[in-house]
Amino acid sequence: GVYHAISICDSEGMDLKYYFDAFNEMSPLIGISSELARKQIATGDYSGNDATLDVHVAAQEHIVTVAEANGIDTSVPRFMIDRYRQAVAAGFGSKEIAAAFETFRKSS
Repeated sequence: GVYHAISICDSEGMDLKYYFDAFNEMSPLIGISSELARKQIATGDYSGNDATLDVHVAAQEHIVTVAEANGIDTSVPRFMIDRYRQAVAAGFGSKEIAAAFETFRKSS
C-alpha cells in the first residue's frame, strides 16, 4: 500500500520528500492502530469510533479512481476493496477496519 501511494504521489508530480516527511510524522499512528487491532482481533469486538469498513471501502474506491486516471496499476486497492466488501457483506460494515481480518483468516 505504501509503494502504491508513492506511485500516485509521483504520478501527480509531488516531490516525494513531502510524502516521506508526512509518512514519518504519521508512523506513530501505525503502532497505535496496530495495538487497537490486536485487542479487537483478540476479543472479536470490532466496534469503535475511528473509521468504519464502509468508510474504508469509499476511500479505496477513490484511490482506484485516482490511480486509473494516472495510469497506475489498481490491483492492490482493488484487492483490499474486495476484502473490505466481503467483511461488509458479513455484517461488519459499521465496524472498524480490523474486522477485515475475518476475511483473511482460515475457515474451519
